[in-house]
Amino acid sequence: MKQLGLYLNGQYVQSSSHFPMHHAGSSETQAMELAQLNSENGDDAQIFEAALDGIKISFEQMQSGFFPLAERLQFLLRLREKLFDKTEMLARLITLEIGKPITLSRAEIGRAIETLIYTIECAENVLAKKKFKGSLDKQISLNEAVCFLQARGPLFAITPFNFPINLMVHKIAPAIASGCTVLLKPSPKAQMCTLSFVDLLQSCELPAGVLNMIQVSNQSVGKIISDLRINHFSFTGSASVGWNLAAAHPSKKATLELGGNAPVFVDCSYKNETEALQKIADQICKSAFNYGGQTCISAQNVYADPEIFEDLKLALTLACKSFPYGNPFSPLTLCGPLIDAEHFQKTLSLKQSLIDVGAELIGESTNIIAGEENFFLPPESFSDFSLKDFQKVQQPTPHLMAPTLWGNIPESHSIFEEEIFAPILTLSKVHSFNDFVTKVNSQSHRLQVSVYSRDKAVQQSAATRLDFGGVLINQSPSLRIDALPYGGQGLAGLGREGPEFAMREFCEWKTIIHCDL
Repeated sequence: MKQLGLYLNGQYVQSSSHFPMHHAGSSETQAMELAQLNSENGDDAQIFEAALDGIKISFEQMQSGFFPLAERLQFLLRLREKLFDKTEMLARLITLEIGKPITLSRAEIGRAIETLIYTIECAENVLAKKKFKGSLDKQISLNEAVCFLQARGPLFAITPFNFPINLMVHKIAPAIASGCTVLLKPSPKAQMCTLSFVDLLQSCELPAGVLNMIQVSNQSVGKIISDLRINHFSFTGSASVGWNLAAAHPSKKATLELGGNAPVFVDCSYKNETEALQKIADQICKSAFNYGGQTCISAQNVYADPEIFEDLKLALTLACKSFPYGNPFSPLTLCGPLIDAEHFQKTLSLKQSLIDVGAELIGESTNIIAGEENFFLPPESFSDFSLKDFQKVQQPTPHLMAPTLWGNIPESHSIFEEEIFAPILTLSKVHSFNDFVTKVNSQSHRLQVSVYSRDKAVQQSAATRLDFGGVLINQSPSLRIDALPYGGQGLAGLGREGPEFAMREFCEWKTIIHCDL
């Protein structure tokens, strides 16, 4: 059985522990095993130490002038070209490993390329020195003061399964541009995607030790964060895990990108506008059901003004019933399998709880993309990956769940507070926009929210009164423009991503004052 290793200090290494490659489209064990460190094992403990030593030593070298900003930006330019060249290979690998429909996987690589471009374009300006001259203090003879952002130090980056390439780029590219080294721990459900990306980094001549990639147990994550060689950690994942890590390590700078339930409000300004309501419904259903609803800004709970409630309900029902789900390798599919059996069973239990409280199943998709379900196994080496290297195999597609629309749910149900990560959408009636604001501002995880209204006063009120990281007007809550600041309020996160803003997160301000005697 082929075993693929970890990446430390410019080399691939093996460990004593392995686990099978994840394949969202199959319940069968795959023919590849991926390395994982067991810090209790003697050999693995040495690798563990080498990973931390490597990023610490490389950071100290970068502080002394090694791998300066101009070279770092040239590296990111080479990486952008490599990503473009390998778009189709990487997209197929994403679809294979995590079940994301191929159309959405291709879009993810396009976004990752844009994220790199934004990083390159803004880095010099963000990191430029700010000079102050003249007499800033009458008590002293000031020659010059210089303020600049200096890399905080080695970064521990923890990435999720659902956007394995773009979210790695969102952490790694700004970190490297800033002058930080990176210890990367990906989701074990997306480690093949990570290894393929690391292979691109290596092929772009990334200096050894600037980025190391390991896989460890959840128990070892805390051990890494507490290590003195780590100065900052950036975590994207569940709220409970993220806040527990931050609470357990209060002395460490943390950037947390956590979940939300992406509420949506549609007001009466669209009354009697059937075509506009159908467009809104189509947008909302794509937001809710694309990739099985497995994003932290998937629309989850829709609230409608009483005057348009029935018309919106009809439009959402039509959009839900026709939503394409099934084989993720079909370009027609937008909703593929859930990530694994555990999450599938959890979602079944959630649907049963809705039935138990008397909820109404308003609509369910009947548009399953059937036929031959072809998946592609990658080659055993990442070197010079191309489509011809993939072996075509037929596999079942377990964990498929039809998109559903629900109504008449008691307000006390957990679906109005918790993130569900599934192709489930709810529809409720609210008395007014003010009622909507009160409801959603009281929720703990406030990442992004949408308001559909033609009323300029409502739009302005939404912008100022909704206490969310992002407020979208006449657009679904799933829109993320990668150049812009991204993060949540309340328990939805800490700090902001987006290349310019991540660079600021990964740095500290330093002031140098020159005086005359």
